[in-house]
Amino acid sequence: MKRVFQTGLIDPVLKVIFLLILYLLNPKGRALLVVDRTDFQIGGHFWANLLVFGLVWKGVFIPIVWRDLGQRGNSSQQDRVQLLDRLLAWWKASGLDLPLLCLTADREFTGQDWLMDLEQRGLDYVIRIKSNLRFQVWHNGQLKD
Repeated sequence: MKRVFQTGLIDPVLKVIFLLILYLLNPKGRALLVVDRTDFQIGGHFWANLLVFGLVWKGVFIPIVWRDLGQRGNSSQQDRVQLLDRLLAWWKASGLDLPLLCLTADREFTGQDWLMDLEQRGLDYVIRIKSNLRFQVWHNGQLKD
């Protein structure tokens, strides 16, 4: 089963599922996009570590694209960008208008390149950060802690 997901042969099926969900929800205006990762084991043999993007609809998270990372642990920035680009390409190909997307993510999904990629794609984002992380922001013509 795991090999089927990793070969890419399942991609046409995943695209149909994506389009079906998109046509049913048909988000307009603004939409809340969530990225998350989950890992689980089935029957002691099949281990999945899924990177998932989904929409929040009426307070419920609905997965729309996902990918098995093929190993345990966090996703790379490249993994996230590739899956996000698939989501955006499939959405544009659907013929439905792309709403203003605001991405929310946990502190696992950080990194300068990742944030720059979100900016380049025109996505707003809210990402929880680690409590010990410090940074400076530009505000009213000055850098502030």
